[in-house]
Amino acid sequence: MQTQPVWVVTMTDEDKPSSIHSRKLGRFTRRRLLRVLSAAGISSAAAGALSVDHVRGAASDQVPVAYDVEGNSEGYVPADWYDRLAKARDVRDRLDGEFLPEPASDRAETATERVRDAVTGVWLDAGTGNSEPHVIVSLDEESESLGDARGAVSERMRGIDIEVEVAEREEELTDCTPKQKGDTSQMPGGLSVDFSSEESSARGTLTSRMYDENDYVYRLATAAHVPEAATNGNDCGTQLEGMEARHNGTKIGEVHFVDHENDIAVIEATNTTPLDEVWDPRDFSDKYTVKSTMSKDCVDTFMKDDKKVKKYGVGRCFGTGKITARGKKERAYVNESCTTYWRDCVRWGTFNSIGPGDSGSIAFGPDPGGSDYLASNINSWRWFDYSAGPAGYAIDNTHGYYWG
Repeated sequence: MQTQPVWVVTMTDEDKPSSIHSRKLGRFTRRRLLRVLSAAGISSAAAGALSVDHVRGAASDQVPVAYDVEGNSEGYVPADWYDRLAKARDVRDRLDGEFLPEPASDRAETATERVRDAVTGVWLDAGTGNSEPHVIVSLDEESESLGDARGAVSERMRGIDIEVEVAEREEELTDCTPKQKGDTSQMPGGLSVDFSSEESSARGTLTSRMYDENDYVYRLATAAHVPEAATNGNDCGTQLEGMEARHNGTKIGEVHFVDHENDIAVIEATNTTPLDEVWDPRDFSDKYTVKSTMSKDCVDTFMKDDKKVKKYGVGRCFGTGKITARGKKERAYVNESCTTYWRDCVRWGTFNSIGPGDSGSIAFGPDPGGSDYLASNINSWRWFDYSAGPAGYAIDNTHGYYWG
């Protein structure tokens, strides 16, 4: 049996998020406050959005968090839960480095290549179903090294439970019949977007509008693997820039930027105005305003509270379900020529929450600290019993694009 790693415990009582209540909050400069919050384990998004008044406003058994990436929606969560969450986040990151090294090499401290081949993902469950924050290691049920992998995963690390997950595939459901918009002068999310080349064509779903913090403009967007599929995998990255995006035969923009790692294709709108809404593509009857992107803390809060997100797209049309984990999935790549790893993904719902054509749609839920909705992730892929895609906070952190 594989020797289990022994990790040095690095988080002390002074490092816990709840330790902010024992720290002096007198004349704090902004820089000093950021250092204190970060040292206490408060996420970077929350630390950048919070003030001394937010910290002082928290009860002794609470810590403040920011629900959106802009810092316009704040709230308070139980301190004991956040303390354990911070430790679980660290354990997930450690296991990610052990089982999912990138590239797979001697950087893997313990897991052999045989074991790594059976691991399909390392995830954080922030406390779904009244559970405590813990880590999930997903294994491929068809891997020849499944048994070896089970033995290589510790049951606990630093007091955090580690769950081994071997999922079974769900039965495929039928798709729906979406409508096309006649007037394309305004385009919401949830509707179709088409790309074509001399080799092929592909259809995906538009997200609601994205705001570019660098250029201060609103743009359309979909999953990067949609325009890529229209070239049969012959073009990647900057080669896709300039490709026309169409809806119902009408040009609505051109590909402006592509990031395969976060599976996002940003579209410069032409002859249309991007809307901060998602529409039901079946009859346009339901319309939802998506005002921003969920922060990492908000995604974890949705898990803890068993809150549901929903999705509209031109594959399954409608899907809903709970956010069950976030993390990284191994061997999720675009194709043989655009190979990349998708990380910082959010998984939610079931295998049938999305289907072919839903790529590019977003999962979104009600803002815990306000009105309207926040987007958790772009939908890119699905596994045996869940749907998933790169987290919105990761896209914002990497490129400065957020929904809203």
